[in-house]
Amino acid sequence: MINQINMDSSGDKRLDQEHLEIQLDKLKSVYKKKTLEIINLEKETETILKKLTNMDLQINDRAENLQILQIQVESLEISLNNARLQVPYENDYTNRKHYYQATYDSVDTQCFRRIPLENGQLKQVIISLDGMDFQIKRANELLGDLANRDYVCFHFERDIEKDVECISENNYVYKSEVQLLSWLKSVNIVPLILVNSVQQTALLDLIEEKYIWYDVCNNSDLLWGEQAASKLKHFELLEAADLVTYSDRKWKRYTLLRHDSMIWKPYEGCYEALIKMIFGESLNDDN
Repeated sequence: MINQINMDSSGDKRLDQEHLEIQLDKLKSVYKKKTLEIINLEKETETILKKLTNMDLQINDRAENLQILQIQVESLEISLNNARLQVPYENDYTNRKHYYQATYDSVDTQCFRRIPLENGQLKQVIISLDGMDFQIKRANELLGDLANRDYVCFHFERDIEKDVECISENNYVYKSEVQLLSWLKSVNIVPLILVNSVQQTALLDLIEEKYIWYDVCNNSDLLWGEQAASKLKHFELLEAADLVTYSDRKWKRYTLLRHDSMIWKPYEGCYEALIKMIFGESLNDDN
């Protein structure tokens, strides 16, 4: 009996031993599998890090290339502006004038004809021309202010969808000087033309009936430069203009030939001078 018990006990121990060995083998298998998974994940992580590093290097290279391209573009813009400044004024004037003369008679002017102008407003039409390379912000601000005083104002704006757009009451923008010229030649209007550079005279000289408002608002290097012909045109404008103004007292020295030139800022005296000019009265202000 005792021997039987000892044999049973010994058998149970062997079973427990085998069971533990089986569990240990399974744990080893799981451990090995997980270890391999970790090793694979580490490899994948290393691969991803390498890819990220390469992407960072590519981004840095592209950023450097973009910076180089920006420098090149800026350099080209400077070269283009310098080239424009070196184009003789006479050639530029002649080419522009020939272009306007050759095209104005063949364009549609309905965009201007649709604008309702009452009889009393025909003497109150003010137009600023394409500022080209020069600042047109001041011209737009001047005309926007005058539109609030019942003048019908047109100023040039290159980036508009329609040929002519109304941006507020009495205040219009247009994008084709050829259409403008054609319209002015077909209607009985004597407009006031706001000029701020000699480059605009190619179109100005083709408008037969007009008042001229010459507004000096920048440095002479930009407005007419060192070319004798463009400088002479400046003096011609001073002599021909019905009204000569300047935006800052430091530009007054460019208008000394006109004793009636005045600084233009929104105050009543300026508006009175403008009214006198539009209605053909002489200006006696000496500022």
